[in-house]
Amino acid sequence: MEKFRKYTIDLMGGHDMSSLCGAEAKEFVKLVDALCGRRSRWEVWKDMTWLFATTISNAVDGRHREKREQQYMDIAKHYSNDELDTFAKLFAQLVVILEQKRGCCDFLGELFMMLELGNDAGGQFFTPYDVCKVMAKVSMPGVQATVKRDGYISVNDPACGAGATLIAAADIMLNEYNVNFQTRALFVGQDIDYTTGLMCYIQMSLIGMAGYVHIGNTLTEPMTGHALFGDGGENTWYTPMYFSGIWEGRRQCALMDRFLRSVAQQQPNEKQPEEQHPVMPETETIPVRQKPTQKAKAKNEQMTLWEICSEV
Repeated sequence: MEKFRKYTIDLMGGHDMSSLCGAEAKEFVKLVDALCGRRSRWEVWKDMTWLFATTISNAVDGRHREKREQQYMDIAKHYSNDELDTFAKLFAQLVVILEQKRGCCDFLGELFMMLELGNDAGGQFFTPYDVCKVMAKVSMPGVQATVKRDGYISVNDPACGAGATLIAAADIMLNEYNVNFQTRALFVGQDIDYTTGLMCYIQMSLIGMAGYVHIGNTLTEPMTGHALFGDGGENTWYTPMYFSGIWEGRRQCALMDRFLRSVAQQQPNEKQPEEQHPVMPETETIPVRQKPTQKAKAKNEQMTLWEICSEV
């Protein structure tokens, strides 16, 4: 065991992975390396993120299913059946790790940097998760008041990387302010790099964060419009929780508000109402495209990945 630990530290460039997730991270790296052989770690990691992201997206979002599935198959044909089984084991292990950590870690981002897969030329250096938590705590002192007033809060990171800042925000909401981020926060990320952007999407999806990640240059392709919708394009990836009943209900309310405002604009003599955020009732039960659950969740209890998927 000590030899294996030394080998793992050596291949990490001198970094001990015990602070990340211990044995789970070591096993994850071991499975990744088993796929390398004639491939580089970067190629395997890139393929892994696309396979994982497509698996999640195509289960809940049909708008770009065929194109994403085709890319999935183009990648899969370069791997044997045994190697594809290894990808499945990696995905299952990632689900378990994030469940055990209750979403309070940037597992993929930290592992990505420890394996030295970052693009140094592009300035790809992820902010440590602990620093992100401090930033989130400092920047969100009024989160409870905002949620009480508007029903939810939106959080945006225009250079999201693997999602550490967004995940830290969810962490602080739940553990510092007792706000259920799954039903009271919408998370929006954008990154110019497809691999890291999909890492953010994967982690947000498995943690149960409602929102989406747009792949594109924030300076030349900034996201505009209502945060509840996104642009719906092929470079925008929506999480499973985004399609849950309560967020579908909020989008319907926003569309109704938009319609009423357009009608009011056609009547210039009448005072136009101020734009309001759609406020949902405290029961948080909006029966829109939502299947009934067998067991009701407490107000601030988090849903697991399996419960989220069963709701969509």
